[in-house]
Amino acid sequence: MHSETTKFGQITEAITKEIIEELQKGNVTWSTPFSKAINSGLAKNYVTGRPYTGFNQFYLSFKAATKGYQTPQYLTFKQAQELGGHIRKGEKATVIIFWKVIEQDREAQEKQTRLYPFYYYVFNIDQVDGVTFHILTPPPPSDNQLTNVACQNIVAGYSNGPQITSAAATPYYVPAQDKVNMPPVTSFKTESLYYSVLFHELIHSTGHSSRLDRFQKGVKPAPFGSPEYSKEELIAEIGATFLCGLAGIYPDTRHHNAGYIDNWIDALQRDYTLIITAANHILGLKETNTEELGTVNTNVVTHNMMFKAAS
Repeated sequence: MHSETTKFGQITEAITKEIIEELQKGNVTWSTPFSKAINSGLAKNYVTGRPYTGFNQFYLSFKAATKGYQTPQYLTFKQAQELGGHIRKGEKATVIIFWKVIEQDREAQEKQTRLYPFYYYVFNIDQVDGVTFHILTPPPPSDNQLTNVACQNIVAGYSNGPQITSAAATPYYVPAQDKVNMPPVTSFKTESLYYSVLFHELIHSTGHSSRLDRFQKGVKPAPFGSPEYSKEELIAEIGATFLCGLAGIYPDTRHHNAGYIDNWIDALQRDYTLIITAANHILGLKETNTEELGTVNTNVVTHNMMFKAAS
């Protein structure tokens, strides 16, 4: 498996450098596909209709934005052939990573369970010729009663969520109390902006010890600019973007300023695996908790937030 470890390192480094290059231009590109689409905002397999999960969801949406694809829908080389089409000459595939649980025999016939990455390659439907694809054209995001009901349903779908209070004028999450504070909705320019900020704080709450356990008890929150802080902000940023895409609202851009972007770049340069682990945390994919082909455990809180209320 040494060669697989080397390959994984090479892939994560190449992907991270792509993302850093966009951030250095001031482009927080991962939010673009979601802000443009409601029905087709999540990256999915065109043939099966199944959304990709974890890091794959993040990266395929990122590629759709940077390459200017019309929709974040993908298929494999074989699926394109089965539809009677072919990959356009010169087009390159995008790698996606699935994790499989493999048991290895150790001394004294003990079993050791480990996760190993497996790689697949997909093409956006814009890279395929010879097929007439049928794609719904979603309406643009808006701030109306229907979309805000969708936001409310997502929050309500977080059945094991934190307490939400309105005790201060600043939004924040307190891990020790498992409490999210949100200013009154009337203090925001729109109701949709209120929900996009709330989604950010609720994603932070998935790190509680009763959920994905990212925070250590008794340890003060990491200071601004630290690698730990930057990782947690990436998790909240990307996770909130997913939820906004499902609800059909624009993501909050408070964290798209130069200070945050510089911290993200620094954190990514320190750890080329950071963007993968951050994106996987959003849907509950822990280093010790995954299923074959990377399917996320549907019992984890963030998956329920995203899909239970939206289904």
